Amino acid sequence: MNRRKLDQEYASEHQMRREKRRKMRLECRTDIRKANIGSMMPISQNCFRAILSTELEILRKQKSYVFSVTGPSERYINSAIFHIQNLSDAISTIIKGIDSGTHQSKEELQGIKKTLAEVHLPNKNFAMTQIRISRALAWINHLIIRLEDVQNTITITEPVEEKIGQAIACLETQEDAIKSLLSLEDNDTLIAAFRQGQSDVKFCIHSARQAAILNTELEQ
Repeated sequence: MNRRKLDQEYASEHQMRREKRRKMRLECRTDIRKANIGSMMPISQNCFRAILSTELEILRKQKSYVFSVTGPSERYINSAIFHIQNLSDAISTIIKGIDSGTHQSKEELQGIKKTLAEVHLPNKNFAMTQIRISRALAWINHLIIRLEDVQNTITITEPVEEKIGQAIACLETQEDAIKSLLSLEDNDTLIAAFRQGQSDVKFCIHSARQAAILNTELEQ
């Protein structure tokens, strides 16, 4: 299976699992609203446990994907695996606590949810964003190398060579800009900046395609 197909299948399945979790949360909220005082806590526990089990399934698939992904540096792969495992371990511990009757109050469940939302989940999400950026850098570097090979191994006209040179310079500029994003510490800021970087890279790719078009026209 090629890399693109694997990415597409993972993204599709990931979205399906997230949708399953969303629907489960909505059903739980409805059940809790309808519950009487005596049954509210057991229903809350069962709902929370079911959602956490779904989250574990998502994390297992995510961990498997990170292990298989090509391109990112080992540093960021290891970081993502570490934080995925940390979140998985925390969730497994909570599920064991629910099963053993350790968590008996609404306040305890709310505290647990807050810890997951404010500590473990943000760390995992941040690590996954870094994986995306590191992989993008590997792809940009690969594209630069391919364009340089064209310059050095194929006879091309001066206008085409100029276009390719512009594309390479553009990609190198964006490579440096995107690489600098890895020093950011806030995930929302990182995602926003990376989206802008991806948009800028598309402009560079457009320059490379213009070179290919020009070369085809000159050969005719």
